[in-house]
Amino acid sequence: MSDHGSCHEGEPPPTANRRWFCLHAGAAAFSLGLVQTFVPMLAIRLGANNPQLGLLSALPNLLTIPALLLSSRLFTAGRKRVWIRRATLLARAGFLLLAGVPALPASMRVGALILVWALAMAGEGVAYTGIQGLVADAFGPVSRGRVLAERGRYGTLAGLSAGLLAGILLDRLPFPAGYQGIFGAAGLLVAVELWLIRRLPEPEIPVDGPGAPPEAPAAGAPVAPAERSWSGRRWQVSGAVVRFFAASALLHLTWQSLWPVFSRYQITDLGANNTWVSLLNVTNSLGAAGTYNLWARWGERWGHRRMLVAAGCILSLAPLTNVLFPSLPAVAVFNLVTGSSIAGVTLLVAALLMEVAPVESRSRILAAHQAMVAAIGTVAPLLGAWLMDALTARGALILGFFLRFGLGVGAFAALEWWETRRGVTHLGSRKAPVRL
Repeated sequence: MSDHGSCHEGEPPPTANRRWFCLHAGAAAFSLGLVQTFVPMLAIRLGANNPQLGLLSALPNLLTIPALLLSSRLFTAGRKRVWIRRATLLARAGFLLLAGVPALPASMRVGALILVWALAMAGEGVAYTGIQGLVADAFGPVSRGRVLAERGRYGTLAGLSAGLLAGILLDRLPFPAGYQGIFGAAGLLVAVELWLIRRLPEPEIPVDGPGAPPEAPAAGAPVAPAERSWSGRRWQVSGAVVRFFAASALLHLTWQSLWPVFSRYQITDLGANNTWVSLLNVTNSLGAAGTYNLWARWGERWGHRRMLVAAGCILSLAPLTNVLFPSLPAVAVFNLVTGSSIAGVTLLVAALLMEVAPVESRSRILAAHQAMVAAIGTVAPLLGAWLMDALTARGALILGFFLRFGLGVGAFAALEWWETRRGVTHLGSRKAPVRL
């Protein structure tokens, strides 16, 4: 095992490195969990209409794009942790500012909420991209899926606890003092996050970069055939990267377009209060926390692309179950299943991206992918808001089911067919299950 934390096949990643990454995931998710789930509820209580609710999801992504493009130049070797700390500080400062929004004049509250939330989420997006780069540098291709799964489990459990605590308190504290106190506390927790970020390993040479000892490939994995690539002074983009970006774009477009629809439908049509919003988030998170390791194991055994198609199929069912079973207890039960698919999609998309991105331009490609997702996020929620106005929230959910299944899942199913036809097998694929 190298000093940089590389792992040979079947060998777990270094315990110390893995522990710090997991603790950071938990701290970051706890702070975010106190706020993220309840921002749409606060916006609705402050009088936000459907277009403003769509803008609440769209504007953060719009501001994230230039931030990510800039960060792709700043995330150089030995400097990732510095910029992760700065981005985290920006995000949590936004939480403190959110606490002051209800004190503004009524005509300014919704607009200020949208703008401050957008700035906070731009910082969050940059920090998340930097963490992905650190994971890619510190762990080899076989180990990354397991590290991402463990981070996901820690983060999900911490976010679940924070969301449940905040939801219960918000329904028992006076409005808007409850929101102000909880959002302010989330901002102050930045001190813990900054302390943990300083302890994340940052190797000078990526474990799979030039000059580093190679990680053993998975047993039986064939070498991918040569194909055309596009390269520049600082970029190297293969056809595999382009195909992945295209499939990921369709998946995220159909996924994100329904986010404001779910918020409006569950709060307005089904009558969810803060406690119910937190309970729905808890069941969603429980489904995710219990399956991160399973998705990592299945991805290693059957291939990440194939399992991403399976996770996408389950994710497609979420809008349909909300319509067919229009009660909050039923939605909570089904969230256990759909939550597991979110864990699978998040984990497998990240693992696939790290596989196809060349080491020489990986930080830039990770940032470019996150910027693409953010760009989609500026359009998708507005599309969802338009669908609500045209079809009602119920109609938008029904159409969303077909779009998710036909476009989002179909794109990765086509990618799986094409890459299998070319004889490409994932680095993480195995003939036997792997214990985590």
